[in-house]
Amino acid sequence: MPTRTTIIAQARKAANDNDATNPFHTDAQIHGFLDEWQWDLSAYLLYPRTSQTLSFAVGEGGDGDARNLNSNILLFLQVMLEPSSGSNYSRLKPSNEEDIAMKYPDWRNFGNGSPAYYVLMDSVTDPASGVFPRRQITTERSLSEARTMRIHYVLAIAASTTGADVPLHPAPMHVTGVYYAAYRMYLPRNANRAADYFQLYEKERRRLKGIFMKESLENDQIQWDVAESGGSNSEGLTRP
Repeated sequence: MPTRTTIIAQARKAANDNDATNPFHTDAQIHGFLDEWQWDLSAYLLYPRTSQTLSFAVGEGGDGDARNLNSNILLFLQVMLEPSSGSNYSRLKPSNEEDIAMKYPDWRNFGNGSPAYYVLMDSVTDPASGVFPRRQITTERSLSEARTMRIHYVLAIAASTTGADVPLHPAPMHVTGVYYAAYRMYLPRNANRAADYFQLYEKERRRLKGIFMKESLENDQIQWDVAESGGSNSEGLTRP
């Protein structure tokens, strides 16, 4: 499997930056470009994916029971509430403290019920904990039955300066890392060559999206403008 060292060596050849004694870019700088590449490619392909589960007991949720999110969340795909048994699953719609307060000014006073929204809290609770700041999540009302919240998301791949690391994207996608790094390496020296490599990068990632990700994206990419939550209050909240 290609390592970061391999990708950097190929990018140096592509960008004509092979002077071992006095290179224009250091390896540490190119590692930074590869971090940018992985985050950009992940956001474009919605891959790699993982999930986090959080438990909410009866009466928990709402404003008073926010839970810590993983610090490696790049993009949300969907948030589900899963019952301990039975088939009463629901998909929550996205919101945040400001938006939910605009929609339901007294949401902090709702009693137990079946939530329709997940709410991202505004505060950052632990900015030094990982790749991205740690945030908290809750529901717009406390739960009337115990549920597990399952958060499906695109992984923010951790930054690295270790040449032996193998990027998490499959090996056929690694050529896009060469193109992206060459684009960033040429940018301060030759804008035309930088544009050429950026076009190669965009063309190849579009091809990969079509070949490797087409079925996945068609089947389970979340369309938030048409998503509806299950449960008795999926069309809106009413006060108990």
